[in-house]
Amino acid sequence: MKGVVILIFCFLFFSLVGGAWGHRVEVFPYWEGDEVRVEAFFSDGTPVRNGSIKVYDPQGKLIFRGQTDAEGTLGFRPLKKETLKIVLEASMGHRAEATLSPPAEEGAVGGTAHEPPPAISRGDIGAIKRAVREAVAEELRPIIAELVRRRARPSVRDAIGGIGWIIGLTGLWFYFRARRDRGG
Repeated sequence: MKGVVILIFCFLFFSLVGGAWGHRVEVFPYWEGDEVRVEAFFSDGTPVRNGSIKVYDPQGKLIFRGQTDAEGTLGFRPLKKETLKIVLEASMGHRAEATLSPPAEEGAVGGTAHEPPPAISRGDIGAIKRAVREAVAEELRPIIAELVRRRARPSVRDAIGGIGWIIGLTGLWFYFRARRDRGG
C-alpha cells in the first residue's frame, strides 16, 4: 500500500511540474524606428495579456514600466538607443528576459559611412531611408510575430522528454507493484 501512495504522489508531482515546464513564456523585443516593440507569448502561442514589462538601461536602472495589451504587445520610446534589458513577468510566476541591442546607425554600411548620390540631397535620402525603414518594419511585423509563436511552441526535445517521464513513471509503478506482489 505504501508503494501505491508513493507512486500516486510521484505521478501527481511530476504531472504538475511537467505542466509548468510546458507553459513557459517568451519575450521578443525589437526596434521599429525610434520605438521599441515587445511581443510576449506563452509556449502554446497564446499572447501574454497584461504582462508586466520592465526595461533596464545598461547600468541596471529601471527606465520604463508597462503592461502588454490583449495581443501580448507593448510599444514605447526610450530616451536614447542603447542596449536594453527587457523583463517580462506574467501570471503564475512566469518570467522571461531578453536583451535588445541598439539598431545600426543610419548611413552605416559595413562600418563605413555611405555617401548619397550627388543628384539627391541629404534631406531626401533621410526621408527615403525613413520611408523604407517604416515600410519594411510594417511588412516584417507579422513575420516576426509568427517566428515568435513558432519558437515558443514545445520542441521535439520537450516531447521526447515527456515520453521519457511517462516511461520512467511506468517503470516505477511496475517496480513497486512487483515488490508488493513479492511481499516486500
